[in-house]
Amino acid sequence: MKEKCGFTVNHLNFHTFCTVCENVFQNKADQCQTPGCNGKKSASRSNNYFVTGNTCKQLEDILTRSGMWQSIQERANTTPSADVLTDIVDGSEYRKLKQEGQFLSDNNNISLSFFTDGIPLFKSSGVSLWPVYLLINEIPRKQRFLKKNMVLWGIWQGSGKPNMTVFLKSLVLDLQKLYYEGLTFQIEGRPICSKVILLVGTMDLPARAGVLNMTQYNGEYSCIFCLHPGVVVRSGKGHCRSFPFRDEPMRTTMETKRNAEQALNSRKRVKGMMGISVLNYLPYFSICEYIVIDYMHGVLLGICKKLLGMWFNASSSGKPYFIGSKIREVDKLLKSIKPPYLINRLPRKLSNTLHHWKASELRSWLLFYSLPCLRDILPDVYLKHFSLLVEATYLLLGEGISSEDLQRADILLTMFVKSAEGLYGKAFMGLNVHNLLHLVGCVKKWGPLWAWSCFCFESFNGEIKKGIHGTGNVCRGIFWSIHAEKYIHSMVGHDDASSKTNTKEFLKHLFSGHLISEKSSIQASQCNVLHAKTIDTQLPHFEDICNHLADITGDKSIDDYMKAPKVIRNGYVMYSKLCIKVKKRNSFCIRISEANTFKYMEVEYYLLHPASSRVFAVGNYLTVVGSVLDNRVPHIMQVKLEGIGCIVKKVETLQDVMVKTTIGKKDYISIMPNTIERN
Repeated sequence: MKEKCGFTVNHLNFHTFCTVCENVFQNKADQCQTPGCNGKKSASRSNNYFVTGNTCKQLEDILTRSGMWQSIQERANTTPSADVLTDIVDGSEYRKLKQEGQFLSDNNNISLSFFTDGIPLFKSSGVSLWPVYLLINEIPRKQRFLKKNMVLWGIWQGSGKPNMTVFLKSLVLDLQKLYYEGLTFQIEGRPICSKVILLVGTMDLPARAGVLNMTQYNGEYSCIFCLHPGVVVRSGKGHCRSFPFRDEPMRTTMETKRNAEQALNSRKRVKGMMGISVLNYLPYFSICEYIVIDYMHGVLLGICKKLLGMWFNASSSGKPYFIGSKIREVDKLLKSIKPPYLINRLPRKLSNTLHHWKASELRSWLLFYSLPCLRDILPDVYLKHFSLLVEATYLLLGEGISSEDLQRADILLTMFVKSAEGLYGKAFMGLNVHNLLHLVGCVKKWGPLWAWSCFCFESFNGEIKKGIHGTGNVCRGIFWSIHAEKYIHSMVGHDDASSKTNTKEFLKHLFSGHLISEKSSIQASQCNVLHAKTIDTQLPHFEDICNHLADITGDKSIDDYMKAPKVIRNGYVMYSKLCIKVKKRNSFCIRISEANTFKYMEVEYYLLHPASSRVFAVGNYLTVVGSVLDNRVPHIMQVKLEGIGCIVKKVETLQDVMVKTTIGKKDYISIMPNTIERN
């Protein structure tokens, strides 16, 4: 099988490291070459080694895939919007590199983002994996975060955290070669030389400290963006480092490098730096400019989860923000919410499960559920303070972030940080809270939060664990599993008509991730119609429907129509209330565009006219009656169902699926901040 898929020893390089000083064993030496170290190479490398893949081969496989290079070139030749941030290519730092004479002004050159984090390998041991992923920023955003377009550069396997200088030295050498010599491949028989640069690094705070060779998040001068030293304050029975709100000078690239060199020579920390980061040896790379704040770890798993603990845990009893006595009430509200299928996880109770909540659950809580659930429970001053974080995060997750959005988000986050100490105390002002002051700056440089968040990488972490079979050569098994899947995917993607067997079609659907077979759909105008059936009973509000159809088509007759429960449009599966088997989700609340304005409706069912292939949505309007909070968080709108009759709308007016939250007798709807980031 491996021979058939072209997986040979040339795909992997094994590096065994000393368990004492963690330096790599050179050549075939059995004794560690570090002066004064008595470490010896283990007879088995199952516990202390790292593996690197063939980066050039992986990049070539992606870039030469059918249509990929053409889509990259089309994107490179598109002039980015001057006023709106839609992706990483619109950021100010990326734009600098696109200027005439700069590295990315050559459309054949590409840039990468990278990520690393630890994965516990086995529950019965302290051995963990630390994979390093690379992502091509020029791939169109709809395809960029797919598993088949990820590059797994290497995996460290060992006890505890890796020595990042030792581990990433090989990455730097690979990237230096790709920068100076480039990668050569064939596109339609034409040779292309593409040079590569590393632009963005995203990771959680502990991993960032190791990669940048600086103090941990609870140490002095642990902010990579400014020179705020922090202060030590009491926290419970111990102490923590707090970063009170105040203006501090920003770090510069040259000053940070100088501090790192001073720390290396003196063997003492200098302004938070413990030595020179191996990434400083990369061309163009600046750890002050090219390392970003990951909102998944910082905002969701950091601030949001901490606030939930403070609000509901008994340890906060007696505090003005404590609402633990009402946790059952909040649980009941959460369990009543029916999210659309776009949100994979159904809401879970807070009691006894909060420590198990995933980042995706915290994202849904923050953006959609929290304010409606807490509106009449959390004291008003704390609710309004929390709404600052909700609105700002939503704005920075958009697909089209204007300068006005950036300005408002900056004001909101500044107000959040400035007020936090007075509301929650000094111990709350950790590095994650402080980093909110730098979040808008990262977005200005590198585009929306989703363009460089850790969600896609963490999802891939879960996927590679599925490739672990047994306790032997784990890293090799992971690389083989990923290579085999990519190989099979490329094989089923060929347009060889003679080889289109049932097995091939099955595999194509398997890897494309389609949940619905195309055989069950009818191609219609502007959409695909699913499970359409002849109308066999009298429709409710029959006269209203006929009149609406007459206004649109000029024909009042409904005899030739078919009734359908759902359609596929704009990349969404749009359900209706006709899908009676779907009881725990509401995917039939749809935003419609009409006369340059947006309206909202709940769809009862869809009507298909087979002769003309026209499709219509039948339902009721949802009228906006206010916001979840007055003059705040406009993306969460309070609505009410309009009338008991039915309206008919052309399917062309249907835009996207909404998130509807019903809390008691009040209904709220929200628009997804973007169509890219998913669980």
